[in-house]
Amino acid sequence: MHNFIGRVVDQKNQPIKDAKVSLEGLGTPVVKYTDTEGIFLFSISIISSSHVNVNIRVEAEGYKLYNRYIDLSVVNTNPTNPVEIRLNQNDTEKSSDTNPAIKAAIIAASATIIAALIAGVVKLLEPKPTPPNPDNHRTLKLPQTIQKKSPLRISPSPSVEKLAQDLQAVNISFSARELRNQLNNSYSQYPQFANGCLKFLENRRLKQELFFDMIFWNYTQELGGKPNPNSPDGNLDAEILKAAMVTAHNGRYSNKASSFEDIVEPKE
Repeated sequence: MHNFIGRVVDQKNQPIKDAKVSLEGLGTPVVKYTDTEGIFLFSISIISSSHVNVNIRVEAEGYKLYNRYIDLSVVNTNPTNPVEIRLNQNDTEKSSDTNPAIKAAIIAASATIIAALIAGVVKLLEPKPTPPNPDNHRTLKLPQTIQKKSPLRISPSPSVEKLAQDLQAVNISFSARELRNQLNNSYSQYPQFANGCLKFLENRRLKQELFFDMIFWNYTQELGGKPNPNSPDGNLDAEILKAAMVTAHNGRYSNKASSFEDIVEPKE
């Protein structure tokens, strides 16, 4: 079995949660939904010397449908080379981003202009038109469109580098650099989950390197996409986390583990 992993993001490189990802061409269509980091994963059986042509279809509310044919092989189902899928917003969604207050102001201004034009036509039809009074002339000022500022790209802070080093010390790494950078994203659940993993392992470490994003994926599938809704201090559910790590290990290595104790050892 080979893992085909990808990430669904918007035009601002923000993850899209609960996007429906379908693979068509493997017989019965296979469907997965992205987690809070926009990640999806399929386990596919591919012979090392062959490839499979499939259609990948991604649907998300408020975004245009994504359809693309790709060849899946042992090479591009490597977890270290995840596919990134970028979705475009629907035109209707883009127009809805306009501030409601601005919309109301524009409508009111338009009504005022129309009323002024009608009044001008009526005056032209009068037998003895009265010259307009300059004091009554007012220039209509429409509110300026609010410009949305693009999010700043922030370089990883020293604390993020320290967190990544601490994870590496217990043999936890990332399948892609861009996923590691989510440790510096205040809107991501990666920082809380990373600290929870370190707190859970304490003086132990994994015998073989595991991908953080794969552990996160396995763990959050049991909790509806959240690290732990009942633990703001970063504590994770120990039993679910053990199972998530064992599943991540068995998905990557041939030496299958039957329990959590098979994959951990004391720190030296």
